[in-house]
Amino acid sequence: MKNIIAMKLFITSHSSRTGGGISVAKNLLKSFATVAPEHQYFITIPPELGYEELCGKYSSCLKYYSYKTAGKISRWYWETFELPQLIKQFQPDMIFNMANRGLATSHFPQATLIQDSHLVYPESLYGNVSFKERCSFRYHIKHLKKSLKSTNLVFCQTPVMEKRFKHIFGNFIKTAICPNQFSFFVNTNNIVEYPKSLIAHKDKFKLFVLTRYYVHKNLEILIELFRKYQKQLNNVLVVLTIDEEHHPQAKKMLNDIKKYGLQQNIISVGSIPQNELGNYYKNTNALLLPTLLESFSGTYLEAMNFETPILTSDMDFAHHICGDAAIYFDPFDVNSIYNAIIKLKESPELARRMIETGNKQKELFSTSWDDIAKNVIRELESIAR
Repeated sequence: MKNIIAMKLFITSHSSRTGGGISVAKNLLKSFATVAPEHQYFITIPPELGYEELCGKYSSCLKYYSYKTAGKISRWYWETFELPQLIKQFQPDMIFNMANRGLATSHFPQATLIQDSHLVYPESLYGNVSFKERCSFRYHIKHLKKSLKSTNLVFCQTPVMEKRFKHIFGNFIKTAICPNQFSFFVNTNNIVEYPKSLIAHKDKFKLFVLTRYYVHKNLEILIELFRKYQKQLNNVLVVLTIDEEHHPQAKKMLNDIKKYGLQQNIISVGSIPQNELGNYYKNTNALLLPTLLESFSGTYLEAMNFETPILTSDMDFAHHICGDAAIYFDPFDVNSIYNAIIKLKESPELARRMIETGNKQKELFSTSWDDIAKNVIRELESIAR
């Protein structure tokens, strides 16, 4: 760790604005400042999402530039012409791109963390995305391919992602693993309050669906599920965490819940602050994720940490994290999802065994954020040499 004194590290994190991306970025930055404060870090950040407070707390080594995205064209111009000037002024020993996008050309060594699963999974798993969105994903893949020519290192979050990345982009680029972990910013104390939004449904079997709205999260199948099995699932409640502004299709989904009279079976409590997540995990019966794509979902680890059973998609990314600590279903088949819910609902003993298995499974991913940060810094130092 001390072989390079005061390494100058330029970190692009301005596109880490939502979900897992912002969680990974904040946790890594906090740990960088904790385990390697001898280095200088200059970070591009999105405004008003808590990065300023974090950098202020560790101002001796974390400096930042706030960039507010103003559309795709504006972002392209800024990243193509203005960002390289910022980097040139800083004269870094290394560039670390935290969110999938490396610089197309770079005069400095650079590493990129791949978190977007769209980059390594086939389009058939994207879900019912629009033509515009599909073109956007194709552009990002093309941009990544171009940037790899001037990239020294690619971090993947799991061996599953690493294998898929090499299959698509080739073995010529050096790769390393930068896993996810339970967030520093999730409240893990023993003080648990019953969420007010769930009081009216206290006697129901509650399934917690913790995610923003993304098409690949496959949330609409839950409407299909209850339209077919509403009578059988009369005492089951799905708790969503989506808002209308998450995506154009989010509003339609929320309207469809009302349209089909499913308000007693599916509710949305909106976005939940990280320090309140424990209240929901502890007061729901299971985590339910019918997702089609993931890189490394820290949500699985959170559920295991709070001893919440997991119902999720029968996909390689889920098996890698959950192992035997989940009940798996076909995310395209409402019958399969229904059977998984009933299996857990009717067997408290099964729920207990899943919790025990989850407590063992999470130990396989017990590397702390500080240790993850140490490994990342070590890899970056080796490139910077």
